[in-house]
Amino acid sequence: MASTFYGSSAAEHEHEALDLPQDQLSQASPRYNYSPLQESQIRLLTIISVNATGITCELEESEFEHSPAYDALSCAWGAQDSNQPSLHCSGGSISISPHLHSALKRFYQKWENDDAADRLSRPRIWVDAICINQNDRVEKAHQVARMAQIYTHARRVIVWLGEHENESRLAMQLLQDYATAFPDIVRDESRYAEQIHSADELLHLPHGQASAGSWRALEDLFNRPYFQRRWVLQELALGNAICVLCGEDSVPWSALAGFTMNSRAISNTVDGLALSPFFNAGRMNYIRRMLAVDKLRFDIVDLFASAQGTQCTEKVDRLLSLIGILPREYEAVSVAAGIFDYHQPYWAIFLRFVQSVLQINLDPLSLAGACITRNPNLPTWCPDFTSQFRFANSQGSDYHASSGKPIFDTPRIYQSLKCRGFKLGTILDKVDGGKLPLVPSAKGCYTGDDSKEIVLWERECYDLAQRASSPNKAILDDQFSRVLIRGERELRAHPEYQHRPEPISEIHSIWSQTQWGNVSTGAPLPSSWDAVRRYGTLVVLNGYRSKFFATLEGQLGFSTSEILPNDAVYILYGGRTPFVLRRRDPITNMMCLIGDTYIEGAMYGEALTADNKQPDEW
Repeated sequence: MASTFYGSSAAEHEHEALDLPQDQLSQASPRYNYSPLQESQIRLLTIISVNATGITCELEESEFEHSPAYDALSCAWGAQDSNQPSLHCSGGSISISPHLHSALKRFYQKWENDDAADRLSRPRIWVDAICINQNDRVEKAHQVARMAQIYTHARRVIVWLGEHENESRLAMQLLQDYATAFPDIVRDESRYAEQIHSADELLHLPHGQASAGSWRALEDLFNRPYFQRRWVLQELALGNAICVLCGEDSVPWSALAGFTMNSRAISNTVDGLALSPFFNAGRMNYIRRMLAVDKLRFDIVDLFASAQGTQCTEKVDRLLSLIGILPREYEAVSVAAGIFDYHQPYWAIFLRFVQSVLQINLDPLSLAGACITRNPNLPTWCPDFTSQFRFANSQGSDYHASSGKPIFDTPRIYQSLKCRGFKLGTILDKVDGGKLPLVPSAKGCYTGDDSKEIVLWERECYDLAQRASSPNKAILDDQFSRVLIRGERELRAHPEYQHRPEPISEIHSIWSQTQWGNVSTGAPLPSSWDAVRRYGTLVVLNGYRSKFFATLEGQLGFSTSEILPNDAVYILYGGRTPFVLRRRDPITNMMCLIGDTYIEGAMYGEALTADNKQPDEW
């Protein structure tokens, strides 16, 4: 678990200045000279005019707590161009991308058409590419650290998707029709999640029939780079009112939200419609709903799981772009630790962040164990946030293996992590479920070769459980049926199971027999088919993403694919799951982290009830 700091190559932030080529600079007006900005201030852009000669504007500094009303822009920056447009600002020029130039023109036009009589006396807007001096690393650090506050206090967030192309007018018209048809959802954003529409409702909106072409246009719209950008997760989640602009058209964000909630209703109606673009927009909407509507906060594991697949230019931004929507105590300690320091290599920022938040809990260890790739500069207990994650256990869970018991000491972190806990067991063997199918047949069961793979995997798991666990078959079957779905809490949430709560072992038996072909899907069963299918889905998903294992002490569980026989399972105080550790140095008692784990009967503090548990320290 040792980690050595060395090297000082500076990590660059995504928000870099867009420079004109040197041969054009001599012909351009002088570059705008930024005034110094104090940490307590922000800089706002006021657009004075937009005409054939370009955009004329001014930048003004003000104390953040007393700043005038402003909007905040949320957009992808767009590609650089050999003929970069410029803003005319106080006798100087600021070079920006064509995409951003179009955004400011459309924002000003909207203000002229719709907002001129509003309480904004002048069209002020905060734009990160312009309002932060990109050549001043000190200013950039304290302004990026304040971005969450900037978007929270903006009167409105303007989402810019770009100019019209690929029939995007059809898509915007479809969204406008939806907003007209369901005005309650537009007025009260919290209501869209309650409004599930039929395919007929969506295909025949009151203000015009939605054609297949409209839906494909909406698919193209959701495929735009904006919906893959990582920084906008924070901007959308923290914004108040959100207005979406595409070309000259605008719609409220809640119209997009309603469509992403109901996209499955028409996925089987419109041939060839892909759901993945709707998922990209839906992910942003899910995060916004959690924070802005339901007023909840993500834990670090669930947030990074939800952000999977989003993109940013610089490696350090894989972390920094999400700081503002982490739990407030995480945000506070990480800002205090100075993680917004662009003179440091990105991996050193990652380590500094983890060092600070481990004072709160051990959740970052679950992320570290889920990393698909690892940076050699980082210890095993520090996540590489540039990696994709393969979540074996923690995603979506509410475990707390140490039952809220605090860490004995604040972790003392130098080249290693020193923490306390106790050993649960030693891994005897494991079973790999990586070949399991993920998509069942139309009836919800697996057939043919897929069913054969499941049967063989389940039999191998049961044989291992028999070797390690209780000789009492009833106890073993109950334990085995529970561990396959990581406990019954998720199944109990299923409405059909609540109506007919048979023992888990009975549901497992029925599901297992369907895979063996011993039960007809039309036969009467003691449990509803919905509950059986749900059980089977959980089994296959758990087996696919992680490895089943048994310990010498008779415990059964699932963990990361990296586990090996003789690895040890520990309860660490402050962790919400047990962890698998591997001894690195028998003399110094040094261990390396392999990953978190699910252990049946040890996830909710049960392991702490054993008598005289003496914590180990390493």
